[in-house]
Amino acid sequence: MKSLQDRVFEYIQNKKLIHSGDKVLVGVSGGGDSIALLHLLYDLSLRLEINLLVTHFDHQLRPDESQKDCVFVQKEAEALRLPFLSKKMNIKTLAKDENLSLEETARDARYSFFEEVAQACGAQKIAAGHTREDQAETILLRILRGTGPEGLQGMKPARSLGPLTLIRPLLFISRNELREYLKEKKLEWREDASNDNLFFTRNRVRKVLIPLLEKEFNPQVVDHLNHLSETLECENKYLNDEIQRIRASEIQKEDRNLFFNAHSFKILPQALQTRLIRNLFRELTKGEELSFVHVKNVLSFLSSSQSGRSLELPQGLEVWLDFDRIFMGQREAKSGFPCQTLLIPGEKMILTDPFKYEIFVRWMKKEEEIEERKNQVSLGNFLEELSLEGEVERVEHFDGSCVDSLLIRSREAGDLYDPIGLGTFKKIKEILIDQKIPRSLREAIPLFLSKDKILWVGGYRISESFKVKPETQTILEIRLRMVRCSRTLYLPVLPIP
Repeated sequence: MKSLQDRVFEYIQNKKLIHSGDKVLVGVSGGGDSIALLHLLYDLSLRLEINLLVTHFDHQLRPDESQKDCVFVQKEAEALRLPFLSKKMNIKTLAKDENLSLEETARDARYSFFEEVAQACGAQKIAAGHTREDQAETILLRILRGTGPEGLQGMKPARSLGPLTLIRPLLFISRNELREYLKEKKLEWREDASNDNLFFTRNRVRKVLIPLLEKEFNPQVVDHLNHLSETLECENKYLNDEIQRIRASEIQKEDRNLFFNAHSFKILPQALQTRLIRNLFRELTKGEELSFVHVKNVLSFLSSSQSGRSLELPQGLEVWLDFDRIFMGQREAKSGFPCQTLLIPGEKMILTDPFKYEIFVRWMKKEEEIEERKNQVSLGNFLEELSLEGEVERVEHFDGSCVDSLLIRSREAGDLYDPIGLGTFKKIKEILIDQKIPRSLREAIPLFLSKDKILWVGGYRISESFKVKPETQTILEIRLRMVRCSRTLYLPVLPIP
């Protein structure tokens, strides 16, 4: 029969958890599992050709005992002549300040510490001592909280943790096997009394639920949950490879948002739609999971909603439809600009995201030659020219007798005007939708006003009420130059006229 050390070596090799030359942090709490992990990796370090560094994080949940834990782990590291780094943090205070659970706060703080140490010493991996029992607990917790096929896999043998890779070399081993190993090697360990505190959900699963399932339903429940994990590991790999293929060909990035073609998404099998939504959410939230209910809501929303509609998600995200594209990203304050006065005559420059506006205003006599203007029927063409050329200029002329003061601002709720040639008033919102202006750019379209009336939607038609007439004597000229200054413009595909 193979030794535990040989089995761990084979597991590491098969799962490609460690490579020759790696510097590996070992997270050691002082408990039996982590002490076994430390000694197994130490004994294998020559075969694996790796360097080890021992780390310990003190959560200060048991002030007196936790200090003893730290001293114990430090002595273990010194006995093995391994570098040792530790940190302590009051998790109770931090959890209260951030309004998070103790378990979540402890995990996040611990992982942040590992990242700090890795960056300082150039480590590539952090090893944790999770076992088969930990895996079973994790799967049950996820079932109770709601999860999908990826969640049912439980903990992965390796996963990204910022610049680090978190590895679990003991995930296939039972806790009893590790205790036998410790006794055989005559190794001591610390018992953490907080592991018996039924206030914590995981402890209730370990101490109450699993024993109940073993006694009343199936004594092999831990093994069966681990078999489920192994089965789903293979199936999830196949589906995730498909997701990566889809991402490579379909997913694009605009600032902090991800977007993709709506038609391409709708023809995917629902299993891939679901997984893609979860995958994108996980990327945007650095690892957070989207619940079944939220995924279901997203799929329902995308199958029935119209362009311009949005759906709020956890973590300050939202998903929205923008004509032929689906976006997922941060909910942001509108990126327009406040109302500003334009002098006549005068010049003004306004900087916003993503444009710089240069405006030149002057009076003209009727006898002066009026510059021939470009076709201003389509705002989409205006923005397409801006996207391709980097800047675009338009000039318009107005009946000076209708103009008093002159203002410029972004659109506001309820704005409407009478575009020349339309014969009626129409809401600005409807015009922007009809013109297929992406939601992210609608606040950036400048509106020119006089006497609280819109005389021009910059780049589009002027108002019928302000057009130059045969009897007009004084003409107002507005020259608008827009320069793209901060990002690529992603525009919907416009039909060829």
